[in-house]
Amino acid sequence: MKTSRILLATSTLAFLAAMSSGAAALTSAAPVHNQRGDIDGHAYLSGGYGEDEEHAIEQAGKDYSLHLTFSVGPHNDYTGPVKLQIEDKAGKSVFALDGAGPLTDVALPPGAYRVKADYGEVEQAARVEIKAGSPRVLHLHWNHDAT
Repeated sequence: MKTSRILLATSTLAFLAAMSSGAAALTSAAPVHNQRGDIDGHAYLSGGYGEDEEHAIEQAGKDYSLHLTFSVGPHNDYTGPVKLQIEDKAGKSVFALDGAGPLTDVALPPGAYRVKADYGEVEQAARVEIKAGSPRVLHLHWNHDAT
């Protein structure tokens, strides 16, 4: 009788330990909700809300020629959603995404572009030149939270 209680207690402790380590693994592997797609023939990846999403975007970065970061305030906090538009040098829109995340990567062919981003009805714009094999990084910043 005493032996069966010890075995039962040991089995119960082993089961609880296995369950708690499994639950920890489930909670630590948070789902990544980055948005991936293709707009007008240009692949993109957008998100970056949280460490898992940020890491996933960084890992996929080699597949994109333009890396955009949107931030706000004195501490450069990531911000979004942002209304993003990219125009070619003739002023024709070649990519537009409402709701772009703080980290957005776009695959564009070599050329000159104007990037416009609206956050809270305040527009930031910059020109960027994409060269073959040389990804560009562009950081757009708003001084105050516009929401």
